[in-house]
Amino acid sequence: MKLFLDDERSPPNGGWIVAYQGWQAVVHLVRNNFEIEELSLDHDLGDGVPTGYDVATWLEKTVLTKGVKPPKILRVHSANPVGRARILQAFKIIANYCAANGMEIPQVFG
Repeated sequence: MKLFLDDERSPPNGGWIVAYQGWQAVVHLVRNNFEIEELSLDHDLGDGVPTGYDVATWLEKTVLTKGVKPPKILRVHSANPVGRARILQAFKIIANYCAANGMEIPQVFG
């Protein structure tokens, strides 16, 4: 299963579930026991709502404190360069944690 978080864009072809808001992405991750093959995040999701960065840092905290297995592929598709960099930083922390703890290391793209 692949999870695509974006309030405007459509996902690429290939069996993506779309979340339009950050809380929806979190719900999909939890309900599917984090068995998501690929996660792709946009940063800006509208005024006054949590961003893709909020989802990335939630995932980071969850992996680091609960030891859950992150998706095999972590991707950023945001056009916002600052938001993209922040999400990538959270994803790199997840990958480094996995490497240091003998877990499968997710591929990070952005």
